[in-house]
Amino acid sequence: MKNVSTIKKFQFFEIEKEGEGSIESNTYIPYSENISPYQMYAINGIVFLSAKIKKKVENSYKNENLILKIIKNQIVDEYFIYNKMIHYFQLKLFNNKYYFVLCGGDFKEQNVGNDKMFIFLTSIKIFEATRLLDKNHKSTERKIDSFLLKQINLLRNIENGTLYQGKDIPLKTVESIQNIISFAISNDFSHCAVGLDRGQIILIQGAPNLIDVHDKNVRMRYLTQIDTELHITNLAFTKLNFMKEEMNILYATTTKEIYFYKIYDKKEEVYELNNDSGAYSGCIAVEDEKLVVASSGETYISEYINLERGPSWFFDGKKQFTGYFKNYLTFVIYEDKIAILAVFDRINKFFAYYNNSFSKITSLCNDDESIYACIENEKGTKKIIKLNEKDNKEKFETFYNKHFFDTAYEYAKNLNYDKKKISEISRRHAYHLYNKKKDYAKAIEQYILTINYLDPSYVIQLFLDVPVLDYLIQYLEALRKDEQFKSRDPDEMKDYTALLLNCYIKQKKFKKLKEFVDEKNITDQQLNVETAIEVCKDTNQIDLALSIADKSNMVDYRIQIMIELQSKNFILNCN
Repeated sequence: MKNVSTIKKFQFFEIEKEGEGSIESNTYIPYSENISPYQMYAINGIVFLSAKIKKKVENSYKNENLILKIIKNQIVDEYFIYNKMIHYFQLKLFNNKYYFVLCGGDFKEQNVGNDKMFIFLTSIKIFEATRLLDKNHKSTERKIDSFLLKQINLLRNIENGTLYQGKDIPLKTVESIQNIISFAISNDFSHCAVGLDRGQIILIQGAPNLIDVHDKNVRMRYLTQIDTELHITNLAFTKLNFMKEEMNILYATTTKEIYFYKIYDKKEEVYELNNDSGAYSGCIAVEDEKLVVASSGETYISEYINLERGPSWFFDGKKQFTGYFKNYLTFVIYEDKIAILAVFDRINKFFAYYNNSFSKITSLCNDDESIYACIENEKGTKKIIKLNEKDNKEKFETFYNKHFFDTAYEYAKNLNYDKKKISEISRRHAYHLYNKKKDYAKAIEQYILTINYLDPSYVIQLFLDVPVLDYLIQYLEALRKDEQFKSRDPDEMKDYTALLLNCYIKQKKFKKLKEFVDEKNITDQQLNVETAIEVCKDTNQIDLALSIADKSNMVDYRIQIMIELQSKNFILNCN
């Protein structure tokens, strides 16, 4: 298990500035002290934030629940969807169009006999939101009713608890469902679900989808109740393949357990996915066949792949707002009254961003390119910050500056970098080992990895000194064995081979020299033959000296060696 403090941390994201000045004074979007944010979504740089707004009316204040449209540092529009509360808000893409999907409550005026009464009505509303993404679009009097495509009222029979469908609301027999804890809608808009207390979940279905289905064909039913006294804290839909058949799956969590439902047209099957730990609200996310869960046990985040337990990452502290972004996990850690905004690279297993300067983070989201967070600092200032990812060049410079070369290798490999780019990491690594660490053995290993990409003369100049000549031999041997390098200029290869042979002579590596002489004609290798023979003679490598003379066609040298050998034998015999 790794503690957060032992995990490498990098700042591969930076807070976007508005104009000149410090990040602190020019953070992306400041927002009012009177705004209490809930869910937040972003698309193409536009932020949509559901929030409770405290507004002054004459000599008092009133609260309104609105969707705020924010561009750059300004609230450019407001949408008044429900007059009482917004339980949940989502921005979804379906069939190349964007939709607002909301679950909330209204006070409605209704005639009861001769009297007029206000009743509370919970409903799901779906709006076509593509037009709202136009940066120049402005609503009239905060109304977007003209974009409303579907409203599904959430009602039940007072006497027997059965779900009620219909536009009319008979007060004596029907009440609105109010204890809504969680909410989800499937990506194909065929299913929607609301989570209640004590393990209850309501499923809403519509074919072909909940937008186009006729009102009378919308179906609602209670799913098999989970045996618990706890709330349903999270819901999430996905599709998985079972036996080559695509199946609708609904994940459901309490704070103690994780479940999943196989959803059929008229029935469902519920299974326990994990009975050791559940999740707090906002602490799960789905991406295709993957589910990520920040454990309510406050020690780890786990991933499930096709309903099987996958990798886990261990982080101390209570987590919130867990989500996927590219190859990252985004989440918030609360630790000692500090809110930490974390972006974790789940492939390379390090923090790509880690900021513990906040006292509170109330919402987190992302679009395709950036991450957004509603934050509050220790001074009580509330802001929405936007994090932009740095380019790879900056990331690798960070690795180099911190001397994290092994991390750089892994990162490049996971980016599928080609050999030329990876050789640059080896060059930087070798330079550090040679110049800073004086570790010549490891440096030459890295320089060998640059063969075909770094000029060999650069490496040779570094290792020409006798104390490190053995490392030069190691490099030159690798150079000769490299098939790609050997196919280059033959004269160039001939020069490096000659240097290698002369290094063998200087270092008295006669075994290696003999192996080379035995298999090749050395007349074309620019070997300093005279020096080689003299060194062999001086060290009593007579056979090798004779072999070099033969291979070099130096008859005079061979005769001289034989005469000297006979002379020595004669003297020994006389003694």
